[in-house]
Amino acid sequence: MGMSDERPLIGDLGDPFEGSSRIALIVGMTALSLGIGFVVGLGISLLLKFMNLGISLLWKTLPARVGAWWLPLAICPVGGLLIGWWNARFDAAPRPLMEVLAEVRRSGGCHLDNAPASVVAFLLPLVFGGAIGPEAGLTGLIAAAVTWIGNTLRRAGLRAKTLADVTVSATISAVFGAPFAGVVAAYDSMPDAGDMRDDAEVSESAKAPGAEDPRRFTFRRIAKTILYTAAAGGAFTGMRLAARLAGGMSGLPRFEAIQMPLSDGLWVIVCVLAGYVLACVFHASTLMMGRAGRRLEAHPVTKGLICGIVLGILGVCLPYVLFSGEEQSREIVETWRGIPAIVLVLTACFKAFATPLCLSMGWRGGEIFPNIFTGVTCGFAIAALTGIDPMFCITTTTAAYVAGVMRKPLLAACLLLLCFPVTGLLWMVSCAVAGAYLPMPGLAPMPSRRKRG
Repeated sequence: MGMSDERPLIGDLGDPFEGSSRIALIVGMTALSLGIGFVVGLGISLLLKFMNLGISLLWKTLPARVGAWWLPLAICPVGGLLIGWWNARFDAAPRPLMEVLAEVRRSGGCHLDNAPASVVAFLLPLVFGGAIGPEAGLTGLIAAAVTWIGNTLRRAGLRAKTLADVTVSATISAVFGAPFAGVVAAYDSMPDAGDMRDDAEVSESAKAPGAEDPRRFTFRRIAKTILYTAAAGGAFTGMRLAARLAGGMSGLPRFEAIQMPLSDGLWVIVCVLAGYVLACVFHASTLMMGRAGRRLEAHPVTKGLICGIVLGILGVCLPYVLFSGEEQSREIVETWRGIPAIVLVLTACFKAFATPLCLSMGWRGGEIFPNIFTGVTCGFAIAALTGIDPMFCITTTTAAYVAGVMRKPLLAACLLLLCFPVTGLLWMVSCAVAGAYLPMPGLAPMPSRRKRG
């Protein structure tokens, strides 16, 4: 049950708008919300394009010109030095996805102390081949942007309400002046628009303590729905425009439906056990690398370099261990039949090891995308060894593994719908429950669903 918002409503501040002034305010606020959403969506999309450009330059253009097999041994350690130095200099590494979401639920928003530094810290591990995904850092950036949108819209409403001599032009001017005030002086008191600086022209409500702080006020539910729908529409439009200008994002692949007789369903035991073993590898790596990372806490550059060296070695021996796994998942769907099963098994195991290594050694990012790739790779290995339906193998193995890592079976099954057909949902949910509730060494058992007294 969610908590009610006890903050005063912006619409109740000062005298109400009437007639054309009210229409002007609604139109101006909606247009502002749409415009800000457009800019945020366009910026996020272009940021991902820039990330892909960096990856292409380092890992496609450079190898094509140099032609050296040892390049990962040079690229990854150099990346580790840069990441370690950047983390020591700015302390802006992306936070875990669940931590960001918890802050949003707790405080109603997410804030970045240094947005440019956070953007660079988001890009560096991904460009230099870290076995992490973009979803954690991207969620933090989007949450911060959405928080800024919310504060900007509230500030726009507050600023419009502080104008005593309300006219249509003054209202629209107040609304569209607010974003610049929000950027320049987010926590300063807000001046009146234009030359309206005479105290006699400012209402008493504008002088109330904290009246100009947008965090002290909220919108009515219908206003929130309209404004944030407009912002979402603007963001979607911005991302579509970026896709048209610079090409669409690939994302995770969509796998085919399971096509296997129920008589072969007992193979699910093998797939769940394989996912469980991989989850044990992941958690063991998390414990070991976590201890190592804490011992090196005062030496972030050393941490980053060690991780880079290990990634470089893995990148030479098992190239699919590097990166988030989005593009690699697409590639392995086409190539798995030509890869020895032992190579697929080793790739899955070392990917399960490398992601906690990165997270503990300062190469911060998400774990969802690489974990999906890990489960898919292991599933293809089982299909290569047994000859059964590969879609069944990757669906069940990935569900057991991802849920075993997250320990949240329903959430894991919902996430897998990003790339698996809904027709396999029953298999996904059952394997996710099994993977999550099997005991993990070093971890507390999953809580039971008994009614709490």
